[in-house]
Amino acid sequence: MIYNQYNAVKEFIKVLGKGARVVADFNKGRHKVVETKEGDRYYCVYKREFYNKFGIIHKSFVDENTDYKGLGESLNIDSANTAITYHATTLVFIHPEKIYWIYSAQFRKFAMNNNLKNPTKTGEWRYSVPKEILKEWKE
Repeated sequence: MIYNQYNAVKEFIKVLGKGARVVADFNKGRHKVVETKEGDRYYCVYKREFYNKFGIIHKSFVDENTDYKGLGESLNIDSANTAITYHATTLVFIHPEKIYWIYSAQFRKFAMNNNLKNPTKTGEWRYSVPKEILKEWKE
């Protein structure tokens, strides 16, 4: 089990194997780009829980798409763009119980195509996607 943001990426690096390392960090160290020795890049974010208000804020989307239950994952638009700028092809959301992933471009495209963006409390904008489109990381 991953208990906090400080050991989350360390644990993910162990999963990736020898030679994986942090090459950049953002958002006060809470977001990190990890690169494998093969050159694959991952934009990693620790999350204590899913975006519980997804189904409330995007109610019409959930109502029209009944395969989605109302939980989601979100990422500030600037962070989503940073992942792409740093050639991190995969977004990794590290939760205490599991690790989830989605391709960076797929995350952004799904959110944009379905108008799944909204402002945060600080006025920044974020993209959101339903939890069901994320994949569980298999070691």
